[in-house]
Amino acid sequence: IILRTEIDALPIQELTNLSYQSEFNGVMHACGHDANIAIALVFAELLAKDYYLFPVSIKFIFEPAEEIGKGTRFMLEQGVLKNPDVDELVMFHFVNKEKAGMEINNGITSGTVGKIKIYIKGKSTHWAKHDQGIDAITISGKVIKMVEDLNHHYATKDVFIIGLGSIEGGSSSSTMAGEVKIAGNIRSVSKVDYDCIADEIRNQLRKIEELTGCEIIFDVNRDPILPIINHEKLVKRAKIVGKKVWNESFFVETKVYLAGDNAYQYFEKVPGILLVFAMPGDTRYALHNPHFILDETYFWKALETLYQFFMAS
Repeated sequence: IILRTEIDALPIQELTNLSYQSEFNGVMHACGHDANIAIALVFAELLAKDYYLFPVSIKFIFEPAEEIGKGTRFMLEQGVLKNPDVDELVMFHFVNKEKAGMEINNGITSGTVGKIKIYIKGKSTHWAKHDQGIDAITISGKVIKMVEDLNHHYATKDVFIIGLGSIEGGSSSSTMAGEVKIAGNIRSVSKVDYDCIADEIRNQLRKIEELTGCEIIFDVNRDPILPIINHEKLVKRAKIVGKKVWNESFFVETKVYLAGDNAYQYFEKVPGILLVFAMPGDTRYALHNPHFILDETYFWKALETLYQFFMAS
């Protein structure tokens, strides 16, 4: 059985002021991957001492490039599921919540996630001759409002979000912007909803083109990251172990957290499960925030959960 751990960081300047914060400017383990590494290494140390107690062989893998969605494919190409052949895969992650606990989902446990890019091509001109131009910045406002309207009113089977993460345009205060670039992502539960949302964005952008006289190029990833789906057999095992280790602090989550993980590619080949451990912390600072901190108080319970899970295999 594989225990999969991510190891990459993010292009974020750490602002935690901790004694052990990142030594590299503009680079931070803001997604808890440093905690994942620590837990896996301690588990490996325990296993090295007591390997004869375990009913299964455990292969530890430390995956790079998860944050850019390329790590799993690389690992598969290197034959990570071979020598020896892998029967199951276990992965885990940490989040900040008000109280410590463990949670799993029945079935789908992560989102369908893909990038979008919107290029608005207007017509640049001097502001003194504004009637001769097409203002890409004003049009970008219409695009942003359109996206927000879809987020609030577009009907899909399950939850979704269209997130716009960056916007760039214009060259000076005295010149009407002729071009704006917007980058973001679509996050949904199913691929069907993802495709419908992408098509609706395209339809709405065409209406904005007709209304304003600009040209809008819409680029969407039609091969997004797909959901991780927990295997029924492993969910049953996780429920038994979770209740044993966490007691009333173990629960089955019914909502899908719309994060994406390229690990779904493992799950397409072998049965797998994602275990989520909640650490008590400042919930204002979620994953990918420069102030993100994980309380180490309950790390031992995450370690105990993994130990018991593999013992029950």
